Amino acid sequence: MKTLLKKLTETASPSGYESAIREVIRTEITSLSSNIKVDALGNLMVTMGKKTDKGLRVMIAAHMDEIGLIVSHVEKTGLVRFSNLGTILPQYLPGSRVVFLNGIRGVINQDLPDDLHKVLTQEKHFIDVGATSEKDCPLKIGDVGVFDRGFIELGKRVSAKSMDDRVSCAVMIETMKKIKNSPHELVFVFSTQEEVQSKGATTAAYEIEPDLAI
Repeated sequence: MKTLLKKLTETASPSGYESAIREVIRTEITSLSSNIKVDALGNLMVTMGKKTDKGLRVMIAAHMDEIGLIVSHVEKTGLVRFSNLGTILPQYLPGSRVVFLNGIRGVINQDLPDDLHKVLTQEKHFIDVGATSEKDCPLKIGDVGVFDRGFIELGKRVSAKSMDDRVSCAVMIETMKKIKNSPHELVFVFSTQEEVQSKGATTAAYEIEPDLAI
């Protein structure tokens, strides 16, 4: 379980860009069901068993996307301004490391505030990637990244980025491995874009029309 969780949390896949984590999960579950599909929004849906007369169609869902950021502007100095993909609390931004899907890494800092005790809005933060001008900046508007925090063990606990909700994805995968016979039709949904209004899960629920959803 720990190895699986490490693999899931260290995969970078922000909202709307879930292809990498989807393939990691698909590799883990491809032998568990012959009914695996990806819908138009990128949800990975796995059906196990068939609904009996006394059974239910049960949708079991967890989102596989994570909070991310997208480049909105590159300044003449080479500093990078960004917008959020999901909810980001600005008080935790300064000093955070980020990595973009193209492999470029950077560190978030903020404009100098008038009041050192004041929390600045996200727009007052920037990413330093080591560039000294707009021309030599390796990022462009639209590039997408995630927070760069590795998987570490803290005694009997672990810490990593994207535990929300890769830990539930791991639980779903392990659950699927243990299912033998069920009177229910079980539809496991690894959903997309939860961090931006739960678009994937909402679409999946309309398509599946479950009797019960978890």
